[in-house]
Amino acid sequence: MRFRGVAGAVRIYADEVHLVLSEGPGEVAYKGTTLRCAGAATRILSASELGGTRLIEVAADEPSISFALDPADGPIETLRPGVRRQAQKDAAAYAFDAAEPLTFDEGSVSFVGRRGGVVVSRAEGGSVRVVMLDGERAGGGGRIAWGCSGPYEVTFHADRVTGRSEGAGRLLNVTAPAGVDRLASLIIDGAAYAPGTSGGTLILPLLPGRHRFEVRNLKQPPVWRNRQAW
Repeated sequence: MRFRGVAGAVRIYADEVHLVLSEGPGEVAYKGTTLRCAGAATRILSASELGGTRLIEVAADEPSISFALDPADGPIETLRPGVRRQAQKDAAAYAFDAAEPLTFDEGSVSFVGRRGGVVVSRAEGGSVRVVMLDGERAGGGGRIAWGCSGPYEVTFHADRVTGRSEGAGRLLNVTAPAGVDRLASLIIDGAAYAPGTSGGTLILPLLPGRHRFEVRNLKQPPVWRNRQAW
């Protein structure tokens, strides 16, 4: 048995073996059969398929979440190596792309990691968009996402948080918007769940694969206030 990577497993049963890479890149091998992937992958092999030398190479899904500054949206300046800022019409946008992890903290915008972006609206109570590709923490205007790496994207609104994620399953922490002031509801691909909470923090499970999610106040049923309404 052999393993190289971040997280994975070998499950051995009487008649089959499961080779699992739960987070890539990496490779896992058992009795000469090796599973290699730049992302997450699983292969179930019957006992008769084992033996000899065999490589199963799986191509990782291309991420659909990305971040880039468009020169047509406004002038772009380099603040330091790996950090660029753009003055857009209604927002300030920051792009991060560095070979080594960096820590950036300027005014209300912060970022810890290698690649991602933050867009802060200039409108009163406006939105903050965070795109994390490779890093630990990012945010602006007092609204932060942290606790796991990307790829994920979250947008903070006054009364909700919207986003999407892909990759392995993990937990993401986000600052609760001021408008989420009652029991919160987490909607993942249309199905309702309850997020974790800790003070002013929402704890969101990012499910394996590609998903869209939203956090908002739990919709309350109508309350009848007089006997005629019954």
